Amino acid sequence: MGFSHTKDLKSGFLYATAVTQKDLMIQPNPPRFFREGDKIFFTAKVSNLSDSQLTGIADLKLFDAR
Repeated sequence: MGFSHTKDLKSGFLYATAVTQKDLMIQPNPPRFFREGDKIFFTAKVSNLSDSQLTGIADLKLFDAR
């Protein structure tokens, strides 16, 4: 949304929308907390927004924060 005006009080208004999605999306659902020695299941939601079958590759990389 935008609003603008000039020094002589003429004004204008703008309203536009944007879509931030792709045809194939993977939304990870990691656990909030886990401790050393825990076994976890790292789940993800895969969404295909197109009318055809799509394929893709997903990588999971875990790094030591120290």
